[in-house]
Amino acid sequence: MVIDQLLKMYPSAKVVTSPNWNDQLVFNYHIADKWISISKDDVDDKQNKLLNLISDHAETEIINSWWQFLNHRSSEMPLASKKIDKIKVVQFHVDDLESSEYSNQWIRAFSSFFERVVDSFWVNSEYGILILNNSEVFMEHSELVSTVQLLDEDFGTKSQVYIGQTWPLDENVPEIFKLEKRIFSQNDGDPVSNLSTDVISFMFNQSLANEKLFITLKNIITSNSEYISMIRSLYINQNNIAKTSKDLYVHRNTLLYRIDKFNRETGLNLKSMDDLVLCHLLLC
Repeated sequence: MVIDQLLKMYPSAKVVTSPNWNDQLVFNYHIADKWISISKDDVDDKQNKLLNLISDHAETEIINSWWQFLNHRSSEMPLASKKIDKIKVVQFHVDDLESSEYSNQWIRAFSSFFERVVDSFWVNSEYGILILNNSEVFMEHSELVSTVQLLDEDFGTKSQVYIGQTWPLDENVPEIFKLEKRIFSQNDGDPVSNLSTDVISFMFNQSLANEKLFITLKNIITSNSEYISMIRSLYINQNNIAKTSKDLYVHRNTLLYRIDKFNRETGLNLKSMDDLVLCHLLLC
């Protein structure tokens, strides 16, 4: 285990619940889902660079107070939080932004669709955060999808957005955010997702995705590219044949033929929500 090896290599190394970013005598690294601190006296420049390469906290340079709080880097809540009882954290990942100027324009445009934005910032060139006040009147899922698609058309980007739940603003928020971030990291390409849309696939990936039975079934399903788009569209449209045929630009009868063909080849009936959910999970 990497952590065990580091503890042997560096006498001052220790696993900590959360790093103390105010301590100027140690380096903090997030490795194998654990925080480890090592005295700067024990780490030279070359070693520090190597450790940073295997650490997944490249956002340490972000000094935003909300980011520091959400990631256990500060126990103090941001000053703005004194007027807020609950928050909603919106995460977004945007590919193909051409410049920092475009990034600033994108985040301003995205923020403008919400009325109660407490803060908005980029964590790195592709990933960012919106902090929303609990009193935000939220859009329907379809409206959010349309909003993201509109931005992608305007900026020539490919975006994914995760809408967090509304949580009481207290000391539990960082741990909650940590899990929301993990769930978002496993998003299967949907432009807009949330806990309800992603939790089943997240739990499936944590426990069953690597079982031989499911790997074999997935290989059968993904052997035909038409099946992949059909399953995803049926799932998004909650098995509505009319909406799915419209999304796929095929006639209703063509879609029904493909569903029947899929049933004959796999034994799974996509008209059944149970079978459809299983197929959707296998594509995650």
